[in-house]
Amino acid sequence: MSKESVIGEIHNLFEAAVLTMFESFGCEIKRILEPPYELTDVPLASMDAGSQDIEVMIFISMPLPILALTYPSSLERIIAIDESTLEAWFPELANQLMGKLKNKLILYGCNLQMGLPNSYFGKNLSEVLPEGYDHATFYFDVDGEVFETCLSINIFNEDMVVLSSGNVDTGPDDGELELF
Repeated sequence: MSKESVIGEIHNLFEAAVLTMFESFGCEIKRILEPPYELTDVPLASMDAGSQDIEVMIFISMPLPILALTYPSSLERIIAIDESTLEAWFPELANQLMGKLKNKLILYGCNLQMGLPNSYFGKNLSEVLPEGYDHATFYFDVDGEVFETCLSINIFNEDMVVLSSGNVDTGPDDGELELF
């Protein structure tokens, strides 16, 4: 399987993981090709996972209103959530997303060990992307707000195979619990 095919298959699994996660929060989400405006001054979170064959990093740039929509709280309390609480929630959101992607990849024979999530404030995505990785940017609209994700992949094993099968059950969508 070519490197491009492996990366393309992981992109498909990643997009499905993003959609599933936000739908589980009760958000209306859709993928868009380009944002209608530039995302500036928004928090950024990242998470990595890897094996001897591959290293995967996800980056999420997200405005605080979307973070509030995903925060595990009653709808009435969302308005009262302070910014520091949302900033603490953001790395956990990245952790959950990586957990969902990891669970999908396990079904394709790719077992990853997860690292710890990071948060960045006052930095742009371009400032934190690792060199030597294949980067793909995805934009999503959640209830009229836009956020950006970037999936960065570095394949160490050129013979790695990640095959899609129409009969593969994507399994549970819940990310695994990782304490940090």
